[in-house]
Amino acid sequence: MIPTLSRIWETCFGDSPEYIHFFMERRFSSCYPIVWLENSEPVGVVYLLPCFLERKAAFYGYAGGVFPEHRGKGIFEKLLLYAEKFCWERNATFIFVPISGSEEYYQKRGFRSSFFFSKLEYKAKGEYMPIQLTDAKARDYTKIRDQAFSAYPYLRWDENAVEYALDENRFCGGFAKIVTLQQDYLLFGKKNESVLEIWETTLTPELSEQVVPFLCWNWCTEKVIFHFPVTFDSPKIPNGGTFGHLQFKNGWMGLSLA
Repeated sequence: MIPTLSRIWETCFGDSPEYIHFFMERRFSSCYPIVWLENSEPVGVVYLLPCFLERKAAFYGYAGGVFPEHRGKGIFEKLLLYAEKFCWERNATFIFVPISGSEEYYQKRGFRSSFFFSKLEYKAKGEYMPIQLTDAKARDYTKIRDQAFSAYPYLRWDENAVEYALDENRFCGGFAKIVTLQQDYLLFGKKNESVLEIWETTLTPELSEQVVPFLCWNWCTEKVIFHFPVTFDSPKIPNGGTFGHLQFKNGWMGLSLA
């Protein structure tokens, strides 16, 4: 089914064949594809990626779509219902990140925003202090991440899933680094023209501001935007939620697929 599933993906999201092949080769075997068949051929799919939330099993719904010629028949809604049933039978949470502008569609079907982040933006100013940056390996990234975010309701991935997420971000032009100061901290993000966006870090807001001049120098950017868990007085931005029985506030997603 993989060739047809790949065509569904490309048609719905416009990603390159190379990117889709990257997923199929590296991640397909460890996920649960929920597939809708018409005349024994796939016409719609949602991929469920195993993860953990509050020490319990969860599944992250990813890259769900239906061929355009089969839309309007309720197929995608049935895929969501089956995915929710699949999770409920396993006492697991169904996690989903809606495409911007589609939130109302999912809210009518029981979706609630549960994951949020706050942004802090800093411009480069002052002298920079030299900082040691090294490429993050999945084992180290997983260990540091789990220690740093264990106080929150956070989306936790096993080491193999973290390895894929790091490689996927690098494939898309991003980076995953370890910053060594008094201890090791994480930086996961991507450069977008003159802006460095950090989607996950274990640096505190105070330390983040201190390292901005070096980061801007290293990546030749003018400013850095950090995403943090909602722990300070700042507007919070939704970036995912849950279907079903488990509801919580201000969960942290951070390390997610592009």
